[in-house]
Amino acid sequence: MDPFEGVNEQIWFHISRSLLYQHFKQQTPVDYINSQKVARAQELLINGNLNLTEIALQLGFESSSYCFCFVHSL
Repeated sequence: MDPFEGVNEQIWFHISRSLLYQHFKQQTPVDYINSQKVARAQELLINGNLNLTEIALQLGFESSSYCFCFVHSL
């Protein structure tokens, strides 16, 4: 088992891995994380000075096109 597994989630959401999993009833952890990234991207587009490509890269998406795929899947 990787000792750092879940560390990114804990840093990103400021909650423990077990608490993060308690929030999932109908959604996988990956789907939840992606929906949170898309929500944050929306906030940054509305309130920030960054373009979609800069926001996508800042949030860990490979490209703005890849980020856009998640917007349509939600």
